[in-house]
Amino acid sequence: MERAIGEKKRKEASPAARFPSSPTIQPSATRGGIRHLVTKLQNGLDVYTQYLTDWKIRVNAEKTQAIPHPNTERLKPTTKLKVLGSEVDWSQVDDRIIKGIAMLKKLYPIINRRSKATLKNKLAIYNMLYGSPV
Repeated sequence: MERAIGEKKRKEASPAARFPSSPTIQPSATRGGIRHLVTKLQNGLDVYTQYLTDWKIRVNAEKTQAIPHPNTERLKPTTKLKVLGSEVDWSQVDDRIIKGIAMLKKLYPIINRRSKATLKNKLAIYNMLYGSPV
């Protein structure tokens, strides 16, 4: 990882610290072999457990699982998704993701940094569309 001149060295942030609701630790074994992989996994788990301790969050060990996967393949959904008590089909999830990306592409000329709109207006557009159904 490259650092700018004068930037202090800091501990690499774990994905668990960024997304505590669904933590993921994804080390790669390509650079240092299996020993490097185990070290990275342990460091990620240490950061995650420290985060949980700091925020007094308990983990349900029965629902926690390790899913090894290569970076090139998309994971097949193994669990059923429930929203407000009703099951949602994964094809609906994929459809909404596609529609959401299409909507962002349409809005990009309005909310990008080179747009003539003021920052206040850009934020208003973003906030209005944040939870809107696609």
